[in-house]
Amino acid sequence: MCVLVWITSKPLVPGSKRRGIVFQKKLTDGRMHNIAFVLDPDGYWVEVISFNDIEKTAEIKETNLESYRMNHTMIRVKDQAKSLAFYTDVMGMNLKRVSENPNGKFTLYFLGYGPAEGVTGGLEGLLELTWNWGTESDPEFKYHNGNDQPQGFGHICVSVDDLDEACKRWEELGVNWKKRLTDGRMKDVAFILDPDGYWIEILQNEALKKRADW
Repeated sequence: MCVLVWITSKPLVPGSKRRGIVFQKKLTDGRMHNIAFVLDPDGYWVEVISFNDIEKTAEIKETNLESYRMNHTMIRVKDQAKSLAFYTDVMGMNLKRVSENPNGKFTLYFLGYGPAEGVTGGLEGLLELTWNWGTESDPEFKYHNGNDQPQGFGHICVSVDDLDEACKRWEELGVNWKKRLTDGRMKDVAFILDPDGYWIEILQNEALKKRADW
C-alpha cells in the first residue's frame, strides 16, 4: 500500500534521517528525479511529489507543511478489467488518468469522484490501481488484502449520500460483503470486498444526512 502526498515546495528536498526518517527512494535515486518515497514507522511507503502547476510553484523556495495534501492511495490489482469495472460501475468512480509503462510492464489507473477531467496532481482522495501485466492470466496469483494474517493495510473508505439506499443498490448488484449494515452491533457502517479482496468501508456522509454523528 502506498499513500501519496503532493506538496508545493520546490524543489523537493530529501532531508535527513533525523527523527527516524528513512527514505525508500530519494530524489537523486534512479531515473525519476521528481518523485521520492519515505517510509513511515510501520514501513508503509509514502510517495511524495510536487504540485504540478508550475505557475503556482515557480516562486516557492521553502517547504510549507500547511500546503501538503493527501493525493491518492495506491493498491495493486490482479485483473485491471474487473477492477476498473468494479470501481466505475459499482462504486461510481470516474477514471481520471491512465499511465502506460511498457518498459516496466505495468499500467496505472487513477480514479476518483467528481469530474472525469482535471489535473490529478492537484486533486485529493484519489485511488490509484497498479496493474502488473499478465497477473490476470495466472490462476494462482493473488495479492495480500491487508487484513488476512499478518494484518497490515486495512481499507479504503467511501462516504455516500444515503447509506441505506446505497447498500440496497449494492445488494441488488450482488457485491461481495464483508459486513452488511445489519451484521454485528455497528449498524452505521458496512464493508464491501473489491475483486482482489480489499475492504471498502461505507459510511454516511454526515454533511448531507445525519445518521451516526461521527
